[in-house]
Amino acid sequence: MALHVWLLHSKQFLLQEREGVFGSLLCALLTRRVFEWQWDRIRMWLYAADVPVMSITGELQDLQEFIFGLCAALDEAFREESAAGQGTTAALAVEDSELGPDSLGLAPRVKYALWANMYSGAIPHDAPHLYELTVYLLRQRMAIEALPRGSFFMCRFD
Repeated sequence: MALHVWLLHSKQFLLQEREGVFGSLLCALLTRRVFEWQWDRIRMWLYAADVPVMSITGELQDLQEFIFGLCAALDEAFREESAAGQGTTAALAVEDSELGPDSLGLAPRVKYALWANMYSGAIPHDAPHLYELTVYLLRQRMAIEALPRGSFFMCRFD
């Protein structure tokens, strides 16, 4: 769920840069509400899992810090590795010889962010499910980047 919420956040961030005051406000509100929905949903799951009531807030805060780290790592990877803001598809098309001295490429950076934050480094770097999750996230990011502004705001994701 956290990755899908991050995808919505990343799309609204891309839109927010080109929007006026009203559009920017709408984007900020959208991100806030989606993250609040996520926290409410997780809180309900904790209740349903019979986590002691006194521990729920602490557990949720720990998870929020963990997810914030994941979101920050993904934001940084896409910001630094995207080819001059041209999007995920262009960043993935960059050849190794075209990478800057401090650049690793988008796919390795995303894979590392997922390995370090989703799995806390507890799995091998070449684990098949890590590779599949990386490919899934990159494909979803390309799809949501291609989604027109109006369709995004109207929640038409077909």
